[in-house]
Amino acid sequence: MLKEYFMRPFLVLLLMVPVLFSADVAYAVSDGEGNEIFPDSNVGIGTTMPLSLFEVGSRQFNVTATGNVGIGTSVPAARLDVVGGAVRVLSDPATAAIDHGGVSGTLYIQGDFEVDGKIYGDGSALTGVNAGTNWDAIGDPSASGAIAFGATVQTMDWAAATTQAGLTLSGNALTSGSILTVSSASIGLTGDLASIIASGNNAAVTGSVLKVGLTGASAAGTALNVTSAGASGYALRVNDDGTYADSSAFVVDHAGNVGVGTVAPASTLEISPSGTFAAPQGAAPAVSRAGQIAVDLTDDQLVYYGGAKRVLPYERTVCVTVENLGAADDDFGFMSMPDNVTLARGWCHCQGTCTTEATITLETVQTGTAGPTVDPVGGTITCSDLVTGAGSTTFTPDNTVDALDLVRFNVTNTPVPTTDKYTLCVAYTFDAQ
Repeated sequence: MLKEYFMRPFLVLLLMVPVLFSADVAYAVSDGEGNEIFPDSNVGIGTTMPLSLFEVGSRQFNVTATGNVGIGTSVPAARLDVVGGAVRVLSDPATAAIDHGGVSGTLYIQGDFEVDGKIYGDGSALTGVNAGTNWDAIGDPSASGAIAFGATVQTMDWAAATTQAGLTLSGNALTSGSILTVSSASIGLTGDLASIIASGNNAAVTGSVLKVGLTGASAAGTALNVTSAGASGYALRVNDDGTYADSSAFVVDHAGNVGVGTVAPASTLEISPSGTFAAPQGAAPAVSRAGQIAVDLTDDQLVYYGGAKRVLPYERTVCVTVENLGAADDDFGFMSMPDNVTLARGWCHCQGTCTTEATITLETVQTGTAGPTVDPVGGTITCSDLVTGAGSTTFTPDNTVDALDLVRFNVTNTPVPTTDKYTLCVAYTFDAQ
């Protein structure tokens, strides 16, 4: 029988490539028809000491008795272990654009890659989309051009991360398009396309939930661009009560109206009646464009621009002229206001000989009662002629006047002559109602 084998033409090939069986067993020869001698022995090609069931070279390719296959290792622990070098699956080597396929430990696949399960990493990153290329779908092989997960819930867990960057998307060569797009064409969307929530209840939570920046010194783009084409709703809503339904939120509605403390602004800017507005203020503030307003702290005036710088003084003035002052030297009523006011200051001018100018005091008289209360106003006004021109007198309490009460003056000396004409002026402010 053995002689018949030696007569076969492949004897020369067997002599050129010896097949060695271990365990001190003699050479085995196959008849090429599936019959083998010593089938339980290790087989080696290119090695005299095969350590596995089938070994080519020195640990270049091994098949263990358990069926594990090893490339670059004689002790594969899985169905396929590749140690050193890379693994490439190519449909056409001539057209394969391999960027990293030669790096040790790299798996390169030309064509589709489908995973029915989970993809694990070492926590460093998920990177590698070159310019002009796409990811094919993960979880939905039919949805090309994106990372798609179908209808199943996918979770990326960075619960143990402390200072790491959990997910980094980089587009350093991007000139148009978007690095990340979250969209929905649903006509029944009632949920949220994206939720970013930090729920840690601790004073040490000082970071930002969402940080948006355009940090290039010469950049001319937009850091945050929000739009809304709806018939109602909001382009932007900021709640401050820990919920998403604050009735006194800051909103920009679908029409571009801004509401501060109100969710239903009916004007371009509407502030809640319970809110306040702080206008720019300072000493002689500049207003130079239509619509600008400011508070001039120099003299407590509201200034605005209406073709020129204009003023809305918060002080008002009332004046009265009296001839023959000696005949009306006591209890001369000259002003009464529909709202509460505060008497700020007063001054007086004498026209005539003005040998002895009058000195005047004010008092308030309560109205609406049979026995009115009379309260003197702090401060005495000394009249002066038009040449001398004395300054004004600042009033002190009790210088508040209730609505509809009467303000009257008294002459505390004897003017000479009494026929001179006097003009008395009082500046006042309206009290907050």
